[in-house]
Amino acid sequence: MKMKLNKLTTIALLCGATFVCSCKKDLVNTSVDGANKAGSNLKTKVVSGDYTSENAYSLNVVYFVPSDRTAITNYQTRLSKLLRWGQEFYRSNMIRNGYNSTFGMFVKTADTSSVRIIVINGQSPASSYTYSNKGTVEQEINSYFTANPSLKASDHYLVIMPVPDINAADVPFYGTGRFCYALDYAKFDIQYMGQATTDGNLLTKWFGGMMHELGHGLNLPHSHETNTEHTTLGTNLMGSGNYTLGSAPTFINRAGSAILNNCQVFSKTVKTFYNTSSASLTSLNGSVSGGNFIVSGTFTTTDAITAVNVYQDPGPTYGEPNNNYDAVAWSVNPTGNSFTVTMPISELQNTTGNYELFISLIMSNGNRTTVGYLYNFANNLPVIGFNFDQTTALTDGVYELKAACAPGRNLDVTGSGTADGTNVAVYTDGNTSNQRWQITSLGNGYYKLAPQHTTGKVLDVSGGSSASGANVDIYTDSGSNAQKWKIVSVGSGYYKLQPACAPTLCLDVTSGTDANNNVEIYTDNGGGAQQWRFEKIN
Repeated sequence: MKMKLNKLTTIALLCGATFVCSCKKDLVNTSVDGANKAGSNLKTKVVSGDYTSENAYSLNVVYFVPSDRTAITNYQTRLSKLLRWGQEFYRSNMIRNGYNSTFGMFVKTADTSSVRIIVINGQSPASSYTYSNKGTVEQEINSYFTANPSLKASDHYLVIMPVPDINAADVPFYGTGRFCYALDYAKFDIQYMGQATTDGNLLTKWFGGMMHELGHGLNLPHSHETNTEHTTLGTNLMGSGNYTLGSAPTFINRAGSAILNNCQVFSKTVKTFYNTSSASLTSLNGSVSGGNFIVSGTFTTTDAITAVNVYQDPGPTYGEPNNNYDAVAWSVNPTGNSFTVTMPISELQNTTGNYELFISLIMSNGNRTTVGYLYNFANNLPVIGFNFDQTTALTDGVYELKAACAPGRNLDVTGSGTADGTNVAVYTDGNTSNQRWQITSLGNGYYKLAPQHTTGKVLDVSGGSSASGANVDIYTDSGSNAQKWKIVSVGSGYYKLQPACAPTLCLDVTSGTDANNNVEIYTDNGGGAQQWRFEKIN
């Protein structure tokens, strides 16, 4: 979330489907209470100078001061109290959800109420570090820790900037990647928490915002509470909880806790985080029974899957649910390489219109893979068209082909044309025969694809070309290599299509954007423009 600094407005921002980065072990020059034998990774307490942390990794709390500003009076005490409160808020919610941890912070060994806040003096005036200029701040922070590596406690940063006039604030205030940004002002003080006053309302806005953005910096997407959670627990922090924290019941849901449990700064042991890993669904099945929307599936992975989160996002804009505050979340532990999630339909605020179902596979190294599938409600029940099983071969039948980069759009014969050479593109789903294709196996993994609005025509590489960028059309079935397509699973219900005339190229949406676009064959790059979901019609 981004918070506009002149009003209570939320703007979507955050990550893609999978987090991947290199991990740095032993980020802090530390000693450990209770000497560990060589090869042991257990850390009971981390000591860095006069400071101690309960975790193996700790949040880097930075107070970034532009050259023409000074720190706000008493910032150390005020921020320490707020941060310690926030740390316990996260801990209590983790415990309620079955996890016993919170984010690590260095605190003074002799006074555990005092958090280590690293002051970094900016090289430029405040005008260089405005709301849209986080990159400049990050560059200077990264340079600081490169010069002072013993102070770097993890890969996660909370950056706080002083604002002399809270009514004229113009500093970064959002979470992106593993950085999150907040601000400090003179009355940013826990003494105002819960007060029905101007100062109390401001504290809710800015401290709630800080804890929300910190959630993003700790890998959390947006998500919404179920109806029961709203009644019993209040507002989810990663939904609209940034406007309620400290003044009304606010909580972190189980889906959020499942992600935090594998966040680097929640770990009490030294291990590798965010190293390259991958996971994908191999089957997915949705059904309705007894007023419940039941989703089950199987997966393959290179790292242990510790939880599976499911988000139900009404009227979505495609992308991970970070962009959608109203994505209602559930979380379950897998059994082996399978999972089942039972979601009462009554827990959704809305049971009409379009939805997107997100499945998020949570890996033990802190990465996650998230895949979305469109569906809709009719008569207050979900209409499910995303079921697939890639553990078995694709069977002959009539299908709609849906591009991963352009959800809601199908492979389409332009204008329902029937002549040889009629162009093929992706176009808004019209439930029409020129968007339906008879898939027929030719053996050896190859298929032909025949549009259903005409006869005797098949999907064809124009001129039988083997060049990247060659156009795709329909043409009279001749059995040529330009009309034979190898359909290869790429996981999570998606396939790539490779023509026999150019076996290293793939059917590709030109420009790869969510729009009505031409299709062509293009060099295999593994992108969403080359991934297609086959939705069977009969």
